Amino acid sequence: MKKTRASKKTAIVIRADASVRTGTGHVMRCLALTQALANAGKNVVLAMAECPEALTRKIKSSGMSTQKIKSRPGSLKDAEETAKFAARKNATWVVVDGYIFSDKYQDALKKAGLRLLFIDDFGHCPSYPSDIILNQNLYAGTHFYPETAPFTRILLGTQYVLLRNEFSPYSNWRRQVPEKASKLLVTLGGSDPDNTTLKIIRGIKASKLGLEVKIVAGGANPHLKSLEKEIKKSPNLQILKNVSNMPELMAWADIVITSGGSTCWETCFMGLPNIIIYCADNQKPIALSLDEAGAAINLGQNSELVEKKFISTLKSLANDFEARSRMSEKGRLLVDGRGADRIIYAMGGLFLRKASKDDCKFIWELSNSKPVRDVSFTRDPIPWDHHKGWFDRTLADKNCFFCIAETAGGKPAGQVRFRMNGPDAVISTSLALEFRGKGYGSILIFEASNALFSSTGVKTVHAYIKNENKGSLKSFQKAGFRQTDLDRFALEKESLHLIMEKPAE
Repeated sequence: MKKTRASKKTAIVIRADASVRTGTGHVMRCLALTQALANAGKNVVLAMAECPEALTRKIKSSGMSTQKIKSRPGSLKDAEETAKFAARKNATWVVVDGYIFSDKYQDALKKAGLRLLFIDDFGHCPSYPSDIILNQNLYAGTHFYPETAPFTRILLGTQYVLLRNEFSPYSNWRRQVPEKASKLLVTLGGSDPDNTTLKIIRGIKASKLGLEVKIVAGGANPHLKSLEKEIKKSPNLQILKNVSNMPELMAWADIVITSGGSTCWETCFMGLPNIIIYCADNQKPIALSLDEAGAAINLGQNSELVEKKFISTLKSLANDFEARSRMSEKGRLLVDGRGADRIIYAMGGLFLRKASKDDCKFIWELSNSKPVRDVSFTRDPIPWDHHKGWFDRTLADKNCFFCIAETAGGKPAGQVRFRMNGPDAVISTSLALEFRGKGYGSILIFEASNALFSSTGVKTVHAYIKNENKGSLKSFQKAGFRQTDLDRFALEKESLHLIMEKPAE
């Protein structure tokens, strides 16, 4: 059988970068995951090739460990260095976040024997050999990932939004929307290379609204002097540098102006009405989707910002109680703050792979275990010689789709098997006793069935379950199977007949 990792404490390595050019969003959302994993008792290291000094200090001050990657970011040498570091830390998982990381980079980490969680925004790779793909955006969809490994788990949507620890105290907080807005927050990310903040300051001054304004300049912002010069004679405008109390500032504000990055998910969680001026092409889909959902106003790209339109939008929103109330409510419905918990649950679950000859003894022991024999159609113990012959034939049979469920560390936990006959297949599944009753069954049935649909010509999967096997029935129904008319086999075996059909494309 596949060897599991040693009992030495394992780690999780997170690989991401930040710079003035690329911004700080990838590292900031990875910091959120790092904190959540650490809260769950995991040993986590944030590996970075590039990161502004101020942000590095912030990461270390929060108690997180870091590792310097010396290779060119995104290169195969980078992947090799990261894999070697992961091996030294006895890592089970590597988490990767960034547009510079290719499918070849992912493949190199997988070939090093690592579990891989890849954080993505718009499907920039031609293929994804990762164990889990995470896209936390409102516009996320499976169409971004037509080429994945057979058993890749895809986590999509704002239910998986990552928020840092400082947002936790606001989980049950609700915004009181004032009749008229008087407090404005401006935050355009960690770097703002185009100095869009300066344009916004000038627009705010020209609006003559008399708002109290707090302007956040990130740790990688190279334009601090020009911003300070611009507000010199404006006592109602204040610049805050490299802040650590963003939730408090968002709770203080009545309106925020952002650039369309991951900060938008924070403003949604805080129920803060948002005017988005996106500063990079990859931020455009966030701006468009939030505008369409009614949780923000999209004013378009920073290079095309018209001051007159900016002023009229700001004035209108500041004076429109109903519009701000709607935006606040819709934003809060999108992000509930439990995204990191859902991701950690997915990482801690069971994973599917194709069966191999090394699984023969495990399947024999599983098949002969009392819980499995008790619900089987034939209850007699299976002799080893009989099993060995059956296993070899089954593994070689092109009409059998045979999967093993295992932990992230490689410990086998169960099996899902399909016997194919043209467009139909019959499923058989079993879990080891220690993994029962934890909700794994329905997930494995669902994922294995979808892997079968995507890689074969099967259109319908049939399940036959003994009438008294209520636990198995519940798992299949939760996975999307439905009861249908009894066929001859079901009648003969006094069992229920359930089916799952391939989803329409």
